[in-house]
Amino acid sequence: MAAKSFTCLRFAGVVVLLLQASACLGDTLRVAVASNFSATLALLQPDFERASGHRLQLIPGSSGRHFAQISNGAPFDLFLSADAERIRALEAAGRINAGQRRVYALGRLALWTREANQSVSLDRLATLAASERVAIANPRLAPYGQAAVRALTARELYAVVEPSLVMGENVGQTFQFAYSGSARFAFVAYSQVLSAPEPGSYALVPDDDYEPIVQEMALLKESEAAHALFDYLSSPAIAPVLERAGYYAPNSH
Repeated sequence: MAAKSFTCLRFAGVVVLLLQASACLGDTLRVAVASNFSATLALLQPDFERASGHRLQLIPGSSGRHFAQISNGAPFDLFLSADAERIRALEAAGRINAGQRRVYALGRLALWTREANQSVSLDRLATLAASERVAIANPRLAPYGQAAVRALTARELYAVVEPSLVMGENVGQTFQFAYSGSARFAFVAYSQVLSAPEPGSYALVPDDDYEPIVQEMALLKESEAAHALFDYLSSPAIAPVLERAGYYAPNSH
């Protein structure tokens, strides 16, 4: 009987230790992240996980698609949008308050082709549009698609290029169109150009040709882990990583 009691006590002690160890492992955060920023967040992920003890589950996709999922109750902890519009909409709907939204990066638009050593420019694009496909992200869903339309319109090129446009659901799919050869050119995030498997050729679209791509994030769940990531992503310490990845850091421009 005594041996049986000792075995039960020992088993209970193991359970307590396992529960304590599980608590020490930290939480897993579900992060809805705009396609353009997913590679950059993956770069930052090991540093955050090492420093905080928490883990990240990244769910890339278009900002429009994520917004719809969040509006329908998707269980995300943070939402990193490619714009500010959808974060404002969450605030207006009472899903977050003003203290739960922050700018985390300013995006930059580029025109890219997989072909190396090519002369790339918006003006040259107009002469090729009749025979070449040009990919943009769906402007109804993706801020980088909106920026591409504005840039083409600013140069009075949209009507010329429009018949050749193919649209991706998000800027990640748009990049794949050009990378696979389904389109010769694509309007993509500069960050995608810098992380491309092949360098190809590109031209940065002048900042004055489109409205600033202000990328905001929303804190969707109140937890210590979620607040830790929220604060980390708005820390000046990560500004050099953002700049190297093809973004402007907040307050730098």
